[in-house]
This record gives sequence, C-alpha cells and structure tokens, in this order.
Amino acid sequence: MNRSQFVFKLIDIFMNKEQNEKVEYSGIHIDKDVAYSDYSMDTTGDIYVREDLLQKGDKLPVVLNIHGGGFVMGDKKYRYGISSWWADKGYIVYNISYRLSPDVYFPENLVDLVDALNYLKVLAKEYPMDLNKLVITGDSSGGYSAAYLTALAFNDDLRKKLIELSGIEIAPVELKPALCAPCCGIYDVETLLKTKMPFKLIPVTAKTYTGYNISNDLSNIKNYALYDYISPINFVTKDWCKVFMIWTWSDLICIDQGRPMYNAICRKIGKKNIGYYTADGIMNNHCFHLNQTTEESKKALAALEKFAADALEL
Repeated sequence: MNRSQFVFKLIDIFMNKEQNEKVEYSGIHIDKDVAYSDYSMDTTGDIYVREDLLQKGDKLPVVLNIHGGGFVMGDKKYRYGISSWWADKGYIVYNISYRLSPDVYFPENLVDLVDALNYLKVLAKEYPMDLNKLVITGDSSGGYSAAYLTALAFNDDLRKKLIELSGIEIAPVELKPALCAPCCGIYDVETLLKTKMPFKLIPVTAKTYTGYNISNDLSNIKNYALYDYISPINFVTKDWCKVFMIWTWSDLICIDQGRPMYNAICRKIGKKNIGYYTADGIMNNHCFHLNQTTEESKKALAALEKFAADALEL
C-alpha cells in the first residue's frame, strides 16, 4: 500500500461514523452487490429505493452514485449515507464500486463507469426506473468520474480517441444523464498536480492513477500520451445536460478546482443551466456535504434537491 492509498483509506475509516453510521433513514430497501460486469468483485453496485415507492410501482428518477477515494481507495459501502439520502428523496440509487488504480490505469477505469451506466437499462426491467430522469453524481475522484462520464455521454468522439490512444476498449455510452452533480471533484489535473501537499500526495496519486512515472517537478508531464485527455474540464460542450456543483473554498485536497469548472460549464451551457453551493471554513472541508449532521451539509443537499427537482421536472 503506497502513501496515497494509506491516506485515502484512513479518510474513509475516520469519516465513516459521521458520513454513514450517524445517518438514519427508515423504510429504505437495499439490494446489495448487484453486478454490472464480471471483471471482478469490485464491479458491483447496491440499489437503494424507498419500500413504499417500490411497492407503488410508479416510475422513479434514477441516481448513479460514484464514490471517491483518490482513484486508489474507496468502496460503495462508504457511501451508504448519501445513497440513503437520495433514496429518501424518491430516487432509485445505483451506488457502485469499480476497479481502482493501480489494478487499472486511466482510461481503463472508464470502462467500469460506462458499463455501470449502461447496465441501468437492464436494471430498469426489474426496477421502476425512469431513465429519462437520470442523475450522475459523485464526490472527489467520484466527482471527476461523474464529469468525465457525462463528457463521454455527449461526445462519442472522445471515447473513440481514448480507444485509439490507449488500446483499451470502452463501450459506447447508451444513456444520457439529465443532470450531472459533481461534488468537491477534480476537474483540471494539471492544476492539481501543481498543488503543494504533504507527503507528495498529489504526484503519488497521479502516478498510481496514470501508470506513468510523473516526475516530482512535473517536468515530463506533457510526455504522458494521454496528457491532453485526462482532465474533464477540457471536454465540457454545449450539448451537456444541466449541472449542479458543490465545492468548498477550504478544500485541502481538491484545491481551486470548483470555480474553474463552474466557469467552464457556464461558458458552454449558460448560467441558467447550472447551479452550485459553496462552503468555507476549516470545518467545511473536502466533501463536507457527506456529513449530513452539519448545517452546511443540510443546506448544500437542500439546494441540490431543489435544483434536481426542477431540472428533472419532478
């Protein structure tokens, strides 16, 4: 286990009580370990839905939730709290795990994300899903993944170019989200690599994610074959769905990532199609929204709930 894996594992363990164990929602049905592919035990998801709505049988909006963990750690079990929140609001949630680096390198991680998204068409035969009202969301590296998956959904040429450069086969995206909701994510990898953090955490994470030996001074970064394709901020287009972003100005990990991505999206789809919530202060740090016991989390999630209801015409 390298230092990046160690740090992100500690974050999951340390924050589990606040983000998950203290979350209490009743009447939620959970189907665990529903596989979307047979690559490994990691390519599964848990389905959350309110029992009363499941019994009623009406079509429900859908959430694909992607956990964070620096691309190298994390698990769907650590997103029990936020998945329960979405389900309580009337959504069917597919909360997924996926293969992590260094078992896979970019862009092979996208294979799992696309497979999970496409698998919703299979799940919709068993669960009352309205796939026209689909939300893709995630936090931290999961926010990156939500943004990148949205980019692939609206730009098939991007998928083809990734295949050409890497030789990794990524399936065509069969569903388009109605809303992308990235939270405290990474969007501009080059900017993030220049961020000063203890233990050389950012370069170590980048090396693990890409499989490329990025030098600590970044002098060879542009020699990386997929350098121009690793940042989702470069692939926002006017065709994107509506977007709601959450970030904090006090983020100690994804420093100065939220506002540039917000501006990039505004330029492409217009301010009326994007909403946001920001927090500040040391107590409202990276992925603050996951701790539903705090006032800032409650406000952020309330803003997300309202924007999603309007965007999906619920």
